[in-house]
Amino acid sequence: MSVSGKSPSGASNSSATGLAREVFCRHVHLLLAEGYSRLIPNQLRKAAEEDITGELVRTINEYFDDPSSPDWVSRYMTSEEERVNDGKRLGKARRRLDITFVCAAQRPRPRFRFECKRLGKSGDVAKYLSGDGMGAFLDGTYAADDHQVGMIGYVQSNTTESWAVRIQRRLSNGSFNRTLIGATTWRNFQFESRIGMTRVSRHRRKSRLPIVDVYHTFLAFT
Repeated sequence: MSVSGKSPSGASNSSATGLAREVFCRHVHLLLAEGYSRLIPNQLRKAAEEDITGELVRTINEYFDDPSSPDWVSRYMTSEEERVNDGKRLGKARRRLDITFVCAAQRPRPRFRFECKRLGKSGDVAKYLSGDGMGAFLDGTYAADDHQVGMIGYVQSNTTESWAVRIQRRLSNGSFNRTLIGATTWRNFQFESRIGMTRVSRHRRKSRLPIVDVYHTFLAFT
């Protein structure tokens, strides 16, 4: 597998001390590409978000167990529906993050967290950016101490590019614009051709939370 260029992020996961930020972020997206490439996307074109996430995590775990996978994959593990311990909710009332990657090669263990949303109907851009989507990263509900997080759009109609354009426009023109850092809404970067172009937007967050880079990946299930 090949990666073009280096990670665009100048920040690290809060627990990533001693781990190269670029390598961690790159590996996470390579693992995502491996899992996606093992799916049959058009079989999931009407599937629920939780079903797609479950299948994606399943195939990533298959890659971990594949004897032909490179040695570096043994550093990582992934899980779905990580419970968020925010000091307010307990037990089943805790909110859940869709996909979490953990690097077990050091302590504290670095984590890269993804929230996933289906993109198929007109109102799905709002859901993607809502307090149950990307907004949960910006207000600190999810990954409050992290400098790098991810959004995955499960595209079930039209094209990945068309949905990326819609989300970019909403970020540029809506209330999110006040959180953006930089001259443009996001930067385009390609980790792996199998998952297409990754978009990266950088945001200020509320209170004293660290600046966060949001990695946007759009996967076709049409």
